[in-house]
Amino acid sequence: MDADQRLLPGVFEHVMQFFDDPRVAFVQVPQYYSGLDTAIALSAWIQQIPFLRVIMRGRHMRNSAFSLGSSTIYRVRHLLSIGGLYEGSVTEDIYTSVMLHEGGFRSVYVDLPFVWGGEAPKDLPSYITQQSRWSLGTFN
Repeated sequence: MDADQRLLPGVFEHVMQFFDDPRVAFVQVPQYYSGLDTAIALSAWIQQIPFLRVIMRGRHMRNSAFSLGSSTIYRVRHLLSIGGLYEGSVTEDIYTSVMLHEGGFRSVYVDLPFVWGGEAPKDLPSYITQQSRWSLGTFN
């Protein structure tokens, strides 16, 4: 979890069932922003909707969901088998999920609102910084 997020009741009871499959390396649930009180913050949330509702659902269907860092629940044994979280990228979460998939492990995306409170960027400089970091890391 990121420091600005709160788990809602029931998340572990719901997602732990997916770890009954010993090949599952992680379960990802989406984060939801709070404090959508500026046009930039609201736009940043709206921009995530196609990614979370379409792309991540599709990636789940093909066993290729991304770890998004926040709201990822890992099976530690599988994570350690690839050397832990990859720290050579600013998007270590996505890189780590690719490494886990390359190692033959599975992923699960559960599109339910179990995590709340992530802070959206409030102004244009913060938004550009966030998007630039995500893009640079992913393209690298």
